[in-house]
Amino acid sequence: MTLLVARDLRKTFAGGVRAVDGVDLAIGAGETLGLVGESGCGKSTLARLVLRLIEPDGGTLAFRGDDITHLPERAMRALRRDMGVVFQDPFGSLNPRMSVAQLLAEPLVVHGIGDGASRAARVSALLELVGLLPEHAARYPHEFSGGQRQRIAIARALATEPAFLVCDEPTSALDVSIQAQVLNLLRELQERLGLACLFVSHNLAAVRHMAPRVAVMYLGQVVEEAPRESIFGAPQHPYTQALLSAVAEPGQARRTRIVLKGEVPSPADPPSGCRFRTRCPRAVAHCAAQVPALVGTDHRVACHFPGTLD
Repeated sequence: MTLLVARDLRKTFAGGVRAVDGVDLAIGAGETLGLVGESGCGKSTLARLVLRLIEPDGGTLAFRGDDITHLPERAMRALRRDMGVVFQDPFGSLNPRMSVAQLLAEPLVVHGIGDGASRAARVSALLELVGLLPEHAARYPHEFSGGQRQRIAIARALATEPAFLVCDEPTSALDVSIQAQVLNLLRELQERLGLACLFVSHNLAAVRHMAPRVAVMYLGQVVEEAPRESIFGAPQHPYTQALLSAVAEPGQARRTRIVLKGEVPSPADPPSGCRFRTRCPRAVAHCAAQVPALVGTDHRVACHFPGTLD
């Protein structure tokens, strides 16, 4: 069953910045979709759009088959019980004046779930779920390491037993030694609880570990989407190929590095036609004249001249 569907989703900020410009994506129940791209490509904006934390300027958004694009705030508030989010920075996303018990119980209070005793029991169960101890409930965020804080943030996101979880760069603020632990925890929880997940990251290794299906964004648009094996083994879009060329694959010869020329264009004034054409080694005059559609069945690519590297 398809849980979440976005069609032609758009968001423009002040100054005409087209942060998200015509994105289509679908996430099935229990599925993890990885979303990857350079900083500033619009992936975090897209993550907030699908949660309706910011309002889209165009397009439609459906959850469990119901159109929620313009759902009133009262109805959207109730729907958010089925949606959780883990933000990038566990230092900034946790209120330092609240104890862990208060942080984890807050979503239950907001949604009117349970009473004091059942909420306390749920807090203990959540701490155990993410590998922390019941006695941690009385402590405050500053008493924990970065990895522990992110575990608390994950527990809070799961408090209302959501069906859909957005993880927005959940390990980028953590030490490298801790990142793998948090990724393994997220993957275990996703499989154990049957969560659908949008996993947003610029870290290709993290996306490969977490997501059976991957979408690649460039300058506000999805340029390629395919199963993990196809994206990492046979990328079709030259931008995806350039990203992967910088990553060393364990047990494999290093790819020939593709160095992109020029600067990333401004999202307030993107190039005509294909937005990647100003940096693309395959670009010809036709690329400036026509916007490539994202086409394909299992492997979709937005390129006039797609193909694997020789």
